[in-house]
This record gives sequence, structure tokens and C-alpha cells, in this order.
Amino acid sequence: MGGSYGFLLMGRRKYLVSAENANPNLPKLSIIIPARNEENNLKKLFASLDRQALGSFPVEVIVVDDQSTDRTAEVAYSWGAEVITNSDLPGGWTGKTFALHNGAQHATGECFLFVDADVEFEPGAIPSFYSQFVQTTNLEAHAILPYHQIEKPYECLSVFFNLLMAMGTDAFLLGGAEKEKLVGQVLLIRKESYWNAGGHQGVSGEVLENFFLSKKLEQVNVKCRTFFGKGIVRFRMFPDGMAQLIEGWKKAFARGASEVTRVTLIKSIIWITALMTTIVLMPLMPAVAWKLYLFFTIQMLILQSRVGRYFWWSAFLWPVTLIFYQYVYFSAIAAKRSGVKATWRGREL
Repeated sequence: MGGSYGFLLMGRRKYLVSAENANPNLPKLSIIIPARNEENNLKKLFASLDRQALGSFPVEVIVVDDQSTDRTAEVAYSWGAEVITNSDLPGGWTGKTFALHNGAQHATGECFLFVDADVEFEPGAIPSFYSQFVQTTNLEAHAILPYHQIEKPYECLSVFFNLLMAMGTDAFLLGGAEKEKLVGQVLLIRKESYWNAGGHQGVSGEVLENFFLSKKLEQVNVKCRTFFGKGIVRFRMFPDGMAQLIEGWKKAFARGASEVTRVTLIKSIIWITALMTTIVLMPLMPAVAWKLYLFFTIQMLILQSRVGRYFWWSAFLWPVTLIFYQYVYFSAIAAKRSGVKATWRGREL
């Protein structure tokens, strides 16, 4: 029974339509990109922006350089983006929230598209989903969970993190959910809604600023909606090795668990417990355990295909990726309780 919760938590196939038939009469869009030492990622992002036909409607691209030590600013200038440089980080802010806030203050579009520097858009995707967005009620914000692009075997260790992040939004619950949370990699919102909710200033010190911004938006009656990004936007999360992968997930998940709704958290715990029980039973009751293992392997093949292009064989190694998830998660909690601050790109959070 507990094993079925994986499908309950992410049984809804919630995708945007294919990138076609864009409306040419669109209001001005401000694309805001926070960037700290993102020289290589920006090159890929800008290459994907070149494939968007953005000249068909008014667009400005703003890169907020968060005191980078590489060629982030030069790459942005060479593409033609407007570049803003973050001043010294004020107290009570994270680097990303301060960058997003500064970018929004300089933006002149009627809608804001906040984009992480490590994503890449499929050809024609932005005009397509932007067209869909402007046709909705003025009281909506849309987020897209990028499709995880795997290139090296170690990157498959992110699978449970990505699955539980998707589940934590409540956007993919079987049957739908009354309230959804936003992801932060790609977020589209009207300027008026953004400032009415207090913008990123209202979530200035939060690492998972997207979850907290969802709450602020709900308070001003803005509906949050999150979609799978397959066919729309993709990213490669941690290309620089295991150390980066562990550091990246540690900074997010100890804080994130407390923001998941109680019902979703309970269902997630039951699902993880069922998986862990299967691992424990393997030497004790192998006949039962191997049947459960096969069931969960099929489940992982289905679920992981919704969040990323994982190696097919990684589904068979779910006991390994689950134990790795548990290790990183509880290490992050232990570090937080002992007062050790998480770091990211050379900065304490």
C-alpha cells in the first residue's frame, strides 16, 4: 500500500503544450537571469535564447552579475544583455534573492520571466508558453520544472532529490491539488502580481525562495501553477562532479522539508519507508523483497522519465540512489543543528 504513494504524489502528467502557434501580439517581457560564476552556463542559455524568435514581441534580457570572479559579465555583454552588478550583499539576503530583486527593480516589462543561468530552452518554447500565460487570468504565476539532462552516471544520484522536489510542489498529485508551490528555475509572473506579493524582498533570506514566494502570492490571491518541463526547458544540474552535487542538494533539502504540506510530507515518508523496508527485507525475506523490488523498479522507470532523461539502468539501482539521498539529507539536517552553514559557489548561505 505504501509503495503506491509514489504514483499518488506524482501521478498527474502536467505538461505545457508543444512549442507552436505563438501569439505575436504579446506584452513586453523582461527575462531576468541571476548569475554568479556562470560563464559556461550562460553561453548555453544564450544559444538557446537565439533559437526563440524573441524579436516577434518586445523583450529585454537582464543579467544580474552576483559578484562573479569569472567572465560572466563579459559573456552577457557580448550577447547583448543588459548587465547589472550586485553591490555587497546586505544582511538578511541570499545572493540569489538579492540578484532577483535587483533585476526586477530594473525591469520594464509587463511580465517577468526569472530564469536560472543553467537552463536551456527548446526552440520556440518561450513565445509558446508566454502566449499561453497571457491568455490566463491576471491572477496566476507559472513555474516550469526543467527536464533534468543526464550526461554522466554520477548525476543519476539526483533522482530522488528531483522526484521529491516535484512531489513537494503538490502540482502533480493524482487528481490535482487546490494549492501548488512554485519551483524557482523558471518562473513567469506579471509585474503587478509580483510587486503586490512583495517580490523577492519578502523572501529575502530564504534559500528556497520559490516555496516562500508561493505563500506570499497566495495571500494576494495569485494562483501558483507548476508544470513539467519536458519538451520546453532542460538543465544539467551539477556538471562539475560529486562534490558540487552534494553541496547543491545540502543547501536546499534540510530547509525544504519543513515547507511541504503535512499530507504530502506524510505520504512521502510512507513511500520512502516502503522503499527502505524493501531494502531491509532483501536478506531476511528475499522472496517477498524481490517482488517489491521489481514493483519499485517499474515505478522508478515511470516516475524518473517525467523529471529527466536518466539512464534506463539507473531505475534498477534505486536502492543505491535512495541510500545516497538519505545520507545527504540527514547530513544536511545534522549540519544545520550543529550550526554549520551551507555554502554555494564560495558563499555561506
